[in-house]
Amino acid sequence: MSDQQTNNVTSNRPQPTGDPVQPVQAIEDAGRYEQSKTEDRKRRRCRKLAKAPIWIEAFAAIVLIGITAFYTHYAKIQAEQAIIAATAAKSAADTARDALVVVNRPWLGIDGPMTVLEPLTTDKDGFHAHVGFLIKNFGPSPALHFGIYEVIQNSTEDARPDGTVDFANFKREGDISCKMADMATNPIVPGESGSGPYIFPNNSQPYGPYMTRGTAPDQSTSLDIIGCIVYADQFKIIHHTRFCFMGQKAIKDTKAMDRLTTCPINANAD
Repeated sequence: MSDQQTNNVTSNRPQPTGDPVQPVQAIEDAGRYEQSKTEDRKRRRCRKLAKAPIWIEAFAAIVLIGITAFYTHYAKIQAEQAIIAATAAKSAADTARDALVVVNRPWLGIDGPMTVLEPLTTDKDGFHAHVGFLIKNFGPSPALHFGIYEVIQNSTEDARPDGTVDFANFKREGDISCKMADMATNPIVPGESGSGPYIFPNNSQPYGPYMTRGTAPDQSTSLDIIGCIVYADQFKIIHHTRFCFMGQKAIKDTKAMDRLTTCPINANAD
C-alpha cells in the first residue's frame, strides 16, 4: 500500500469527540444533587417537628410535671419511712439499753427496820436521836460513791387543822434530803467521779447517825425520820433511794432498842 493510501485510511477513521472525563463528572454531580435533596428533606422534617402543635407541647409538659411530682412524692415517702425506721431502731436500742441497766445496776435500800440505839434526849442544843440501820445493795453490781442524808421530821408540823397529814411537806423534805446527799458525794479527789464508799452486791453497810433537831418535837408525837441515799452505777448514772421511818410510840415513851417502821410515803427509788 502506498503512502497516500495509508494516509487516506488514517484520515477516514472516526475521531473521538468531547472530553473523555465528562461521564465521571456527570455522576459526581448527580450524587451531590441526591445528597442535597436528602439534607433538604431532613431539614424539612426538623422544621415540622420544631413546629409541633401547641397542644402536644402542653401535654408533654403536663406529663413531665406529673412524673416529677410522682417521684418527688415517692422520695418523700421513702424519706419518711427511713425516719420512722431510724426512730424505731433508736427506740429499740434505748429499750435494750434501759433493760440492760435495770437488770445489771445496783439497788441500794435500807434492809430491815430502823432501831433506836440510845434514849432520846433534849438539852439546850436541841433534840437528839441516835438510830442505826443497814444499807444493803440488792443489785448484781457495785454501788459506787454512796452517800446518805437523814433528818428528824416533826410530824406536828405536817398536821393540818383537821388532823390529816400534809404529805406534800414530807415530799419536799425528802427532795431536800436528796439534794444534801448529792452534795455529800461530790468528788474530792481529782479524777474521781464522786466521793464515798462502795457497797458490793449482796453486801450491807451498817449506819448509825447521831441526829440533832434544833427545836424539840412534840413529845406526844412519834419519832419520824426521812432521808435519801444517793449512789452511782457502773454506767455513771446517779440513783436515789428515798426513805421514811416512823416510831410506834410517842417520843416520851420511846426507849433504846425500840424499832421504827417504814412510812407509807417518801419511799421510792430511781
